[in-house]
Amino acid sequence: NVQGDGVAIALRGDDINGSQSDLVFFETSQRLRTLSGTVSNLIFDVTLPNYSRETDRFTVFLLLLSNSSGTVFFDDIKLETAVD
Repeated sequence: NVQGDGVAIALRGDDINGSQSDLVFFETSQRLRTLSGTVSNLIFDVTLPNYSRETDRFTVFLLLLSNSSGTVFFDDIKLETAVD
């Protein structure tokens, strides 16, 4: 029963082996789709575009956005490679 701005997920990739830690990408569902209300058994994902730089670290963010309230459960979180 989430009320307010809702829930989103994000994925960040960093190159940590260079001379400094560089952001490679940051993709979020927040610009495209957020969830609010009561939802169960929903598959919710973020798809990364192709990128050419090395990525050494992935960080997944599970977000209860500002001005939101309620309880959120995230189950079976996966990072998968999709092949066309």
